[in-house]
Amino acid sequence: MNPPDMTAMAEGHAVGEGGISPCRGTCNFDVVARQCIDCGRLAREIREWPDATQQRRQEICDAAALRVAPDSLL
Repeated sequence: MNPPDMTAMAEGHAVGEGGISPCRGTCNFDVVARQCIDCGRLAREIREWPDATQQRRQEICDAAALRVAPDSLL
């Protein structure tokens, strides 16, 4: 999977037409888990992102953060 087009980067997150994204521009996709190892989003969440509401985007970010959190923080 190629990284999305980005207009800028803010604190390690992509900034595009839809605002800040959890994308870090360094996609490292695990095809078995069907998720990006870097940002933690599932493939379906990455596809959903451009059309998601702000509330849904927050839900995606919260879930993705849990997927990439070190075990010691869970």
